[in-house]
This record gives sequence, structure tokens and C-alpha cells, in this order.
Amino acid sequence: MLNYTSSKNMRFRKSLLFVLSFLLIGAGAFAQISFKGQYIPRSELRHGFKSLAAKDQDVAFFTSQRTRLILGYTNPRYKFGVAVQDIRTWGSVSQLNISDGFLSIHEAWGEVSLKEGVSVKIGRQELIYDDHRILGNVDWAMQGRSHDVGLLKIASGETKVHIGLGFNQDREQLNTHLYTVPGNYKTMQFLWVNQNFGARNNTSFLFLNNGVETATAPASGKAKFSQTIGARSVFKGNALNLNAAFYYQMGKIGSQDLSAYNLAVDVVYKTGQLQFSPGFEILSGTSQTDPSATEINSFNPFYGTNHKFNGFMDYFFVGNHINNAGLKDIFFKMDYKTERNKLALHAHFFLSDSDIIDSGEFAATGNIVAVDSYLGTEIDITSTYTISPDMSLQLGYSQMFGTDSMVELKGGDTGATSNWAYVMLKLKPDFLSKEPN
Repeated sequence: MLNYTSSKNMRFRKSLLFVLSFLLIGAGAFAQISFKGQYIPRSELRHGFKSLAAKDQDVAFFTSQRTRLILGYTNPRYKFGVAVQDIRTWGSVSQLNISDGFLSIHEAWGEVSLKEGVSVKIGRQELIYDDHRILGNVDWAMQGRSHDVGLLKIASGETKVHIGLGFNQDREQLNTHLYTVPGNYKTMQFLWVNQNFGARNNTSFLFLNNGVETATAPASGKAKFSQTIGARSVFKGNALNLNAAFYYQMGKIGSQDLSAYNLAVDVVYKTGQLQFSPGFEILSGTSQTDPSATEINSFNPFYGTNHKFNGFMDYFFVGNHINNAGLKDIFFKMDYKTERNKLALHAHFFLSDSDIIDSGEFAATGNIVAVDSYLGTEIDITSTYTISPDMSLQLGYSQMFGTDSMVELKGGDTGATSNWAYVMLKLKPDFLSKEPN
């Protein structure tokens, strides 16, 4: 006999298939309907991913996959979008399972046009701004990131203004607004202003107010707020582009004051099929050697696509390294692109922004001494082959050459090889397209 949860999942899937079938019956007559898919399996070999490997550490190997159906509808008055996805690791359920909990809604939103250039988009949606540093969809992660927000969008000439509002709750409530879902904000508001200054410059301004439920006052449901304010500017030349960004954070993290910053500058030079991108990024950190410090100086990139930055092995700011010693990342990227293939070689030289305590010295003598700031070097190599516009194959290999300071920060052993490799297939069909790919 099916249990309640299994029966509920089966009813949900049948209802979903019915709705999709109904909407697609008239697809030929209504060009406003779009129906696309994604199938992305990825096999990974990990040995020292996110932290240095130990000498006797076994290699991890697995295959995960995303299957996503994306339905959209547009008319002059409103837009509608929904993305249903199944995220799983091969073998995580038995071959004879009746149902599982992997099917979910990634996006479900409606956007209503108020007048020309002004609309309101409400519901579960991806937030992608600028280079993804503060707000991004984390598309590398199989599940991706989406928010439950209301978004006012204004466009006039070369100016765009977005105002976002979110207020989260565990469930429908009768007498409280206490929020207990871990790792999420309770309330968030942001303002994004983007301006084109001719054909050569695009500049964005961002203000983000982030409210997190605190454990110190659970009965009242109060939140502590931090503010992120800053800008990113892109200067375009014929062969040379300059990108620069600066963000400052203030407010509260729990009961502590926050004062932190992020500075990033890179240059992109293109010549023929080659592209060179030297640059650096600083994310301020909190010193571990000052026991009297009461202020947090660690910058948090919050809801960005952090896998895109600071190396593909995810040592920093991908579910880790929050409220820590910060980071200085000096990098050099080289990309070679042909019609079908892209080969990339990236090198990152990592240093801590603030002092990391020498725990061995402290345990032996009681003296507070900082270790060297150089953490290590990461090399990332990726190759992407485009088979057709809706199909590609990507391979990658990365290796971290960590130092004793990295061991102090994250554990592991510098004598062990810390590397990571993957192979990933991407299928992105357009089910309603009549053009051959």
C-alpha cells in the first residue's frame, strides 16, 4: 500500500503532466509559449576538494544530475514562468523505489506589466545581477539558487532600476513571525540601478539590506540586519576591457558590529582567438590574533555564484570560509576559443587578508603568533566542446598546491595530492523549435 507521502508525490506528478499537456496542445497556435529543458549529468572525482586532502584519504567519485523543464508564457499584459527540476545522485535511491523527494519547483513566478517600461515580477525566481558576485543563480550547483521575492522593474532609456523585497516564513502562521529555516534570510530588500554611459561604460549600483533571525531573541522573532552597498563598472575598449567593483558591508552579525569590504579589479585583453585576464580580488577578513577584537571584518558575498570566483575547487565562500580570515586572490586567466571549442587555463595565488593564528605555537607556549599569509596556488584547466547549439561536453581538472598556512586554516596535509576532475554533458533542448540543431 502506498503511504501518504508517496501518494501525494504521484498526484503532484500526474497533475503537472496534465497541466503541461494542456498548455502545449495549442503551442503551434500560440507563439508566446516556450517550453525548454535541461539535462546535465556530471561525474566528479574529488581528493582534496574544498579542503586539503589527508595522506590516507580515499578518493570520492560520484555522478549527479539535473533534469529541468522550463515553461513560459508571454502576452502584452503579463508573463508567466515555471521551472520544475529533479536533482539526484546516481544510486541514492533503490531501483524499485515507488517515489522520492527529489522533484521540486525551482521557479514559479508571474510578471505583470503596469505600463511601458514598468512591471512587477512576483514569486520564486532567480536573481542575477552584474557578474553574480552578490546576487547570482549558482547555476554550477545542480539545484541552483532561487528566491521568493517581489521585484519592481523599471526601464527608461539607458537606465534600469530594480527594487526587490522578500519576507520569509516557515509556514502559514497564526500568532508569530518567527523564522527558523537554517541558512536563509528572514527578510531582504535590495535596490539595483544600472546605467549605460554611451557605448563604452556600464555602471551598476547595489544596496542590499539583509535580515537574519537571531538565536538570542527567538521568542520575539527579531532579525539582525547588515547592509551591503557598492558599485561595479565595466569600461569597454576595442581590445581591452577594465572591470572594477567595490562593496562595503556594515550593520550587525548577531550581537557583533560588522565592517568589511570587497575590492576587485581585472583587465580583459583579446587578441584573435586568445583572451588574457589578469586581476585581483580582496575580501576583507577578521584577525584571529587579536583576542580583544569585538568587530567582524569578514566580507560575506551572500547570494552570489561563488563557484565562479576564487578557484573552481571551492575552498572559499562556497558554503565555507564565512566570518573567517578573508582572502586575497591574485589571478591570471587565459582562454583560447574556436568555433566549437573553448580551452581555459586559470591560476590563482591565494593569501589570507588578515592574520591566522599559529595553533601549534599557541598550544606549546601560549604565545599568539600569526602564520605566513600565503595559502597556496590553484591551477584550473577546463575544456568545453560545443557539439551543437543545444549540446556540449565539458571536462575539467584542478589542483591545489597548499601551504602549511592552508593546513592551519582548513586542515589536511601538504604532502597529499589535492585535486579534482569532472566530466559534464549539457543538453538544453527547445521542444517547440522547428529549426534543426
